Amino acid sequence: MKKEDLLNDPIVKMLLEDVKGYVDGNKALLSEAKRSVAILKKEYDVTPSFIASACDAGMGAVSEVW
Repeated sequence: MKKEDLLNDPIVKMLLEDVKGYVDGNKALLSEAKRSVAILKKEYDVTPSFIASACDAGMGAVSEVW
């Protein structure tokens, strides 16, 4: 799947919400964000740069949940 297709996929959007919430400062979402990233890696073969781009976050923030 292309990046554009992934960003429009409702399941990917739902999983990214946890990650976005975490990188936006809600540290209580850490376990959910890590779970979501694990699913995205396994099922969609995404990269850290994809997650950083999709969440408008830096690589440092993404590395915490990667």
